[in-house]
Amino acid sequence: MLRFWSGAVLRLVAVMLMASFAGAMLMRIAPGFSSDGQELNSGLSTQSLEAIRRAHLSDANVPRFYAQYLASFVRGDLGTSRSLNQPVKDLLRERLPITLINLAFALAAGWLLGLALAIAAQMWNIPALSLLANGLSGTFISTPAAAMALIFLLLRWPPAFAAALLVFPKIYRYAQNLLQQSSEMPHVLTARAKGAGPWRVLAWHVAR
Repeated sequence: MLRFWSGAVLRLVAVMLMASFAGAMLMRIAPGFSSDGQELNSGLSTQSLEAIRRAHLSDANVPRFYAQYLASFVRGDLGTSRSLNQPVKDLLRERLPITLINLAFALAAGWLLGLALAIAAQMWNIPALSLLANGLSGTFISTPAAAMALIFLLLRWPPAFAAALLVFPKIYRYAQNLLQQSSEMPHVLTARAKGAGPWRVLAWHVAR
């Protein structure tokens, strides 16, 4: 068991290292990487512009940059944000609680909405309700996440709701398929034949 988990952790670390190195490589060969918005500032001197260009050129050597980044990462230094000119570690410490709260809300709301609609459609067997739930699920599952985020940004709606609507259709479809399969199992049919009510069947037999 220990060998299995240690091998899994080593494979995960190797994949993360390769993926991050590939990401660094793609960013540095992308057009416009060596440019900087500060170069458009007419108030900067020639020496300042040259210093900005030299800083970008020093980062162009991907293996050296990646080795320096890993060494800094091990020491707990995540670098400095160029756009905000602040340490990345401080930005993460400041914004991580808000991100976790929004993530928890999105997951909880998506799960509750998906389960509620799946259970309601299964329990009451109303065609209009099933059509509405399937329509909402199909609409949100086919909407790109970027489009959803842009819509909520333009309307100034909380972004956590957008994330919840992206989670909802996956939970709804999974729960709906699971409920349908469970409702056709022999012990569930037997409980119904013995006169058990729908909520008792759901709580004691289907939910398991």
